[in-house]
Amino acid sequence: TDALRDAVEAITDDVDALADAAGDEAGDEVAAVSDTFEALLASVGDIGEGDSAGSGASAVGAALSDFGEALGDLAVALQTECG
Repeated sequence: TDALRDAVEAITDDVDALADAAGDEAGDEVAAVSDTFEALLASVGDIGEGDSAGSGASAVGAALSDFGEALGDLAVALQTECG
C-alpha cells in the first residue's frame, strides 16, 4: 500500500501543479479536474466502508470516468487557448 499511497501523492502533486500552470487559461476546466480527482480519491477511500466490493468498484469506475472526461475537457480548452 505504500507504493499506492506514493502514486496517489504524486498524482495529487501533478494535479496541483496543473492547476497552478493552467488556472488562468482554463480555470473552470482545471477546477473540474481537481474536483473529479478529489471525488476519485474519496471513492477509492470508501471501498470497504459498508458497501459491497462490487458497488465500491462501480463507484471508483464512475469517478475515474468523470476524471478522464474532465482531463479531456481541459486538454481541449488548453489547445483552444494556447493554440
